[in-house]
Amino acid sequence: MSSATTDLPPKDLAPDLLIAATLMSPEELENRSAIRFVPDVDDLGEVKYAFVVLDSGRYCVVQHRRKHVEFWISSRCPSKAAELNELLEFLVMSVEDLCWVDKEKLKHA
Repeated sequence: MSSATTDLPPKDLAPDLLIAATLMSPEELENRSAIRFVPDVDDLGEVKYAFVVLDSGRYCVVQHRRKHVEFWISSRCPSKAAELNELLEFLVMSVEDLCWVDKEKLKHA
């Protein structure tokens, strides 16, 4: 079963591919699922993030910056569409809840 974590992923499992985004707030996502955002500051300013470990053992990052929440997955996963679907299932979301999906990268899964 997928789970939320505050542990940093190992480098070889680090999410490096922005695959989708939603206009839902971090609070909405926290109310729907077990995810909990951590506030932080990086070189681009304020950010809230959460890590999710999927059943596959791969990590995803759910990151809020400005007006939207971004979903990052590993570019090395064998099926990007399946990984995005598993993340959405964990977040109690559907594709209709997304405001943007990188369909080109999903095609090359």
